[in-house]
Amino acid sequence: MKVQRERSNSRKASVVSNVDGVDLEAKARINTYEVSVVTGDVRGAGTDANVFIVLFGEDGDTGKVPLKTSRTSKNKFERGQTDVFTIDAKVGQVQKIRIGHDNKGGFAGWFLDKVMIDVPSLGQRSVFPCGRWLDKNKDDGQLERELLPGTDTEETYTPYVPYEITVYTSDVMGAGTSANVYVVLYGSDCATEEVILADTAKKKKDSFKRGSVDQFVKELDNVGDVIEKIRIGHDNKGITAGWHLDKVEVRRLKDDGETSTSYAFPCGRWLAKDEDDGSVVRELIPQKVVEETITEDGDWETKEIDQEKLELRKYKVHVFTGDVKSAGTDANVFVTMYGEYGDTGERQLLKSETHSNKFERGNEDIFTLEAADLGNIYMITLRHDNSNLRPSWFVDRVDVRDVETDKLFPFICERWLSKKKEGKIQRNLYVKGYEGERSSPGTASAGSLGASVRRGSRGSLRSSRSSLRRSSESLPAATRSATADAIFMEEFGEGKTEAAAPPIAYTIRVTTGDQTDAGTQAPAHIVLIGTEAATEKIPLVLIQTEGFTPGLTETFSVEAVDVGDVKKVELSSNSYGADDGWFVKEVEVDVPTSGKKCFFPCNRWLAQNKEDGKVVHSSITMTMFGTDGTTPEFVVDKDESRFERACVDLIRMDLDDVGKLLKVRIAVDGKGTRPDWFLEKMIVRNMDTHSVSVFKCNQWFSKTEGEGKLIKELPAETDGEEMLRSDIMGAGTDANVFMVIFGENGDSGELALKNSETYKDKFERNHSDIFSFKGLLSLGELMKVRIWHDNKFFGANWFLESVEITDESTGESFMFPCNRWLAKDKDDGSLVRELTCSNPKKSTGSRVPSEFELTFVTSDKQNAGTSQNAWVILEGEERKSQEYQIENNPKNKVLRRGQTDTFKFVTKHLGTLTHLTIGHRKREGSTVKGTGKDTGWFLHEVIVADLETGAKYVFPCRQWISLSSDKKDAVRLECKLCEKPRKATIKDLQPVQYLLEIYTADVAHAGTDANVFITLYGANGDTGQRPLTKKFVNLFERGHMDDFKIEALDLGQLTRLRIEHDNKGFGAGWMLEKVDVTNLESQEKVSFPCTQWLDKKKGDGKICRDLLPLPS
Repeated sequence: MKVQRERSNSRKASVVSNVDGVDLEAKARINTYEVSVVTGDVRGAGTDANVFIVLFGEDGDTGKVPLKTSRTSKNKFERGQTDVFTIDAKVGQVQKIRIGHDNKGGFAGWFLDKVMIDVPSLGQRSVFPCGRWLDKNKDDGQLERELLPGTDTEETYTPYVPYEITVYTSDVMGAGTSANVYVVLYGSDCATEEVILADTAKKKKDSFKRGSVDQFVKELDNVGDVIEKIRIGHDNKGITAGWHLDKVEVRRLKDDGETSTSYAFPCGRWLAKDEDDGSVVRELIPQKVVEETITEDGDWETKEIDQEKLELRKYKVHVFTGDVKSAGTDANVFVTMYGEYGDTGERQLLKSETHSNKFERGNEDIFTLEAADLGNIYMITLRHDNSNLRPSWFVDRVDVRDVETDKLFPFICERWLSKKKEGKIQRNLYVKGYEGERSSPGTASAGSLGASVRRGSRGSLRSSRSSLRRSSESLPAATRSATADAIFMEEFGEGKTEAAAPPIAYTIRVTTGDQTDAGTQAPAHIVLIGTEAATEKIPLVLIQTEGFTPGLTETFSVEAVDVGDVKKVELSSNSYGADDGWFVKEVEVDVPTSGKKCFFPCNRWLAQNKEDGKVVHSSITMTMFGTDGTTPEFVVDKDESRFERACVDLIRMDLDDVGKLLKVRIAVDGKGTRPDWFLEKMIVRNMDTHSVSVFKCNQWFSKTEGEGKLIKELPAETDGEEMLRSDIMGAGTDANVFMVIFGENGDSGELALKNSETYKDKFERNHSDIFSFKGLLSLGELMKVRIWHDNKFFGANWFLESVEITDESTGESFMFPCNRWLAKDKDDGSLVRELTCSNPKKSTGSRVPSEFELTFVTSDKQNAGTSQNAWVILEGEERKSQEYQIENNPKNKVLRRGQTDTFKFVTKHLGTLTHLTIGHRKREGSTVKGTGKDTGWFLHEVIVADLETGAKYVFPCRQWISLSSDKKDAVRLECKLCEKPRKATIKDLQPVQYLLEIYTADVAHAGTDANVFITLYGANGDTGQRPLTKKFVNLFERGHMDDFKIEALDLGQLTRLRIEHDNKGFGAGWMLEKVDVTNLESQEKVSFPCTQWLDKKKGDGKICRDLLPLPS
């Protein structure tokens, strides 16, 4: 180790300033604890006393550490303030802390809110709540407190690693800087956050002088094995902000701690607004990569590594300010470019190459930016800071040209960046023709579901590569129109959309309207629909002209399949902005082979902002139904770029896994300036299983177009049809009856029981009424039904004996007994009943083998994984399983650090699982070095899924498992959590009555005359919407409490409620204070605070609110 010390000392020659006071090797051996102390926001909360802290961890304690220098505040521990301190120690995960003060100073008493501790090297963050005084004259008079981490406050993330960053400031006049210098590292796996190098005033004062070499050691994200580039810059603050940077070196240790890799990033340029190109940011790529290793003799061995390098590129950014009144801006403008290899970071557009007064009306300003090769650029973020006298800015477009390849990337804007005009001073612009995901700037995604994000030596979290599809590439010769095919099949029959005959010639004439803005430069396509076939999309390629001109007729000679007699045409335009709208007067199609001419008058706009537009501005909600359940209803956000005409939108969402998808329910609220939406189809890919489901629509969601419906259910592409029957018996009612059927594959939606197949006068005493529903997708095994009536007409009371439902595709029947009244003045007064299936449970015979899926989660602790074998035995209520061995080998590396491994295991029927025994044994032929934890395996937990019943069992472990051939050293784990399948849970539920206490606030005009409705949601489902009514009672008056009882299947723990009214009546506005819900079976009471208006004219204008329960 002597040689190592000498090498380490040689690194720190006298010219090197070790700013952080620790070298890379020492930093790797200790942990940095970032301690954030939050002083309470109460009167007199601050203190002038000397505060100390003791950290108690799994590896010992720190002893008293004085909290002297706050990184965030000069005057520390003031009221409502958060002070951050750094402690270097080696105590492992913090289990508790002791914090106190010496009671010195004029104002010593201190109210401590909480302490937050972040340990980047362990990837752990914890909160230690306090909320008490440390004051001799308040509370219990204590000056010290021991704090434990709060429940559910511990957070884990990927551990950080240390980097040694050495910065060489040039030895030229004025080279030093007074600004704050930051750096970002980009690697093969991700990029770090922007980090300030000299993060205190003292460090900043002593760093970045002329000719100085400053060394920093920072804990940052693990960017992977390869560092591809760095971005270094400063904030241009201080008197001498300009900086001449010579080079930067970055060194990091490998996992063995004895090998390091150094990257040299030359610069040799100014980062100054008044020097060079005026940029204060530089992107640097490594010129030399060296690996240093300590040999067995203790000597240093160095070798240079060949690494694939990015190239530095120059990009010309052409910014076109619109030619409209007051379009120019005086604000400071910034741009960030995103490509398949990374991003540029935010750059200010300073020096225009074309105009001294930049961003004026109708001007084109050109800027040159230098950055590492971005590949295909798919998005830019353009913003201004809203400063100066005239900040509002109308941007026509931005063109980015790669100087090296001369490739042009156009970005259409045609919008204001203005707080006054459109409320936005920042916009994300996508390259013309982009069909990928339009989400956050940090996520590049595939242009289609068939392409995946490529990750290679140049991929990173911020630079995930995407398959970029330009408009010229996205329409190959064989592209078909699903809407045209659907029209053809509907009118002329299936199977003829493609013709085997050779193509024939067509002459197509398209006439553009006379209006001055009727023309377009956007690409256009046509589809011919005839009696025999429908063509593919035919591009209308213009020659020697840039677009369709107002008042002119363009002629096209094309070849396509013989469609027979041309009956319809589909004309489309890929318009990207407001000025790309196209008014088509008429289309003429000549068929020379038959001598026929066909005329198709149009006189319509093809535009996003005129007439129908075929786009949507409404709110869209969806529910997915699968073989394993149903997702909650979720909202698909409509941002400014989604659901535009002819667009393919790729949207990533985290949803519950509901198994194989069967159908989707899509709803549009029909609001907004453009409420109508024509959906062609939706494709859903499960990113875990890679299964793809296609839901074809080709219909309008609209009140005025198509069927006039805003809600549609789309089946996944599958064969077959489902029919349900209900055999309803009981005493008569004249009311309208409705029901919802719930199965393992979802629910049926609301079904109106209108036309009985057995009786014209339905629901009469002793009648059995049969109803058939064709076209319903299979719901699988049925679990419950919800049935109700609307209480209309004279004879509304109804005694229901039972409901029987037969699935005619399987012949299986399900019985739902009731034997209750649905009547306002009988029984409990409820008009709604939820009924569970009384069919006997399907038993799994003890002789039938059971198949289990075992998931082993290995901890992410250091050396937690193993390369040896493991074995497991399951224990159930009926018997034990045989031993199951998990084999590790070089080709099948399992049970490694931070890894989750899944195996399938068939055994005799065990009954309900209770315990699991896990062992760790040596792999045959392997050599094991070390003992104890060095050879152990740290298992976090085992999750076992019974593939037959759907039950899931969780066996926490969280301990080291010794390597041993003796079964006595195995660990026996107890099942701590058993999740029953949803269908089993629902079948076991019993009806429960809930007491609702609705408190109207005691403020002026708080009461309402509107009709009020409520829906309760719990762990086991929901009640459906229930009206809150009483006869001869004036409900929901100011300061009153109104109580109601409703019955539903036991909801389990209540999670939320929805309360709303229909805004009818003279005094519809309502101020709701709270709702209390009591389960009359368990007497458990849950309170849902509101204290808000449900009033279209007050508050936020909402008349429907979702309320969350107060924590118990």
